[in-house]
Amino acid sequence: MRQKAVMLLCCLASLPVWAQTANVDALLLSAQMAYQEADSKQDQARKRLLQAEDELKLAQKRLADAQLQVQQATQVQQQATADKAAADAVMQQTTQRLRDAWQQKEGQ
Repeated sequence: MRQKAVMLLCCLASLPVWAQTANVDALLLSAQMAYQEADSKQDQARKRLLQAEDELKLAQKRLADAQLQVQQATQVQQQATADKAAADAVMQQTTQRLRDAWQQKEGQ
């Protein structure tokens, strides 16, 4: 009987140690879970950042291409405007020569 009492007292005496161990284990588990969650969020944020950087580079390239196209189109438009002005001047001169020729024909 005495042995049972001693065993019971030993078990009861070790309860605070077990409780403390359980508390430490719970804290460790909680800290590990928080770490894993933070690591996951960090990884997601890193992936979003990489994706955003890739999208930005692509958008900048498209912008540069579009600016080059605008520059080329502007040059083509300016050349077309100059060509039309020259053609208008030739047409005006040709029309005047035709009028003059008809006037000479009618004057004969």
